[in-house]
Amino acid sequence: MFSKPTSLFPAFRPDFFAVFICSLLAAAPLCLVTIGGWASGILFASGLGSFLYLMTADRQASHPESTAEIRWVGVTLLLPIIAISVSSCFRGTLGLPLFDSPSRFLIAIPIFLFVVRKRVNIGCWLQYTLPLALVIILGDQYVFYHPYYWGGSRMATYFADPLTFGQYSMTLGLMCLISINRFSKDSAALLALKIVGFALGIYFSVQSGSRTGWLAAPIVIGFYILERNRKTWVRNLLSAVGVVSVMVAATYLFSPIVHERVGAAWHDLITYNWIGVAPETSIGRRITFLRIGIELLAERPLAGFGDHGFASYLSDPRLAAFASPAARDFVVHSGFHNELMTNAVRSGVWGVLSTLALFIVPCVIFSRALRSASRQQSGNALMGLTFVICQLISGMSTEVLNLKFTASFYAVVIACLCGASLVRPVVPKVDHSSAAVS
Repeated sequence: MFSKPTSLFPAFRPDFFAVFICSLLAAAPLCLVTIGGWASGILFASGLGSFLYLMTADRQASHPESTAEIRWVGVTLLLPIIAISVSSCFRGTLGLPLFDSPSRFLIAIPIFLFVVRKRVNIGCWLQYTLPLALVIILGDQYVFYHPYYWGGSRMATYFADPLTFGQYSMTLGLMCLISINRFSKDSAALLALKIVGFALGIYFSVQSGSRTGWLAAPIVIGFYILERNRKTWVRNLLSAVGVVSVMVAATYLFSPIVHERVGAAWHDLITYNWIGVAPETSIGRRITFLRIGIELLAERPLAGFGDHGFASYLSDPRLAAFASPAARDFVVHSGFHNELMTNAVRSGVWGVLSTLALFIVPCVIFSRALRSASRQQSGNALMGLTFVICQLISGMSTEVLNLKFTASFYAVVIACLCGASLVRPVVPKVDHSSAAVS
């Protein structure tokens, strides 16, 4: 099944080594928000392991995967590094810390190639570790003490703030739901585990008090109902609208946290002042951050400002006319609370293109694979599409690719699920001449 090692690395046993790498990749969600450095450690270990494994693999092996699609994914994973490099050239300065998060996607390239070469059905592995990750969070929250660094009683961990904690809880929970009976009929125990994982994901997200990613739930659940049987799409559409409407209404009416947070968001939105200094509210600040970012992007569309190079521009009267001193100070130290805008200010239009590609290219890969007759391909594609939708929606109100551990996790998941979605079933060749003779 696995190729024999070459003389370059005679100590490696590729059969055992490949299973070890797959185990690392499948373990990526387990302690994502409970152990600091977990995601980065998984990325580095599996990236190095994948690289070494590829060095020992049979270079003559061929598979019916699309070379064009493989190249598209490879280029997409290179774009964050390219964006930082090009914008740095325009600025005439090069800061190594800028390459920290983008380099995570470079390290994911051998992981992607490993998954394609070894035809790894990573979704079949993840369907076990995703709900287990949420069970681990449950134990972590109620066994260990967590000081409330972020105020109130908002659920989080010692290194993951409520926004990150909440959106990843929602993402993992929805991926548990979408994986039900996806690769084969689930046993009663596995089905129960996935349902528990889904419920825990929703619960943790609500308890975080973070609205980041909440919109993903009705979208993914509605899509899940629609996708179950494409032949009865009209009935499924009505079912999806009904179920989502009831779910949203019930959550709003019976959850005090959701009721209060949604009400506050709506009030912030309708009371935002577009003339003069904008109000200091949660939604109001996010709108102000976007306005600041647009002004800064227009100032340096090709060079960007790096991480903090725009600080001296924040005293400009154009910005002071609508942004309070607190809002302007916030973007220097905590970013723009928007993935696209943060990278636009950092790397100009190159950052915009890179960020869009990291979301759009995987979505195209997954959307195409959804139509596959292969259960493995369509299952991995559906899990991948769910993940990207959740991250895309979350990225509208917080950064999802700029923290080291979030960039590492995104890189690992995209590399794995894109690779698994491109693995097409191998049709055994039939020797017609032999059949005729027999």
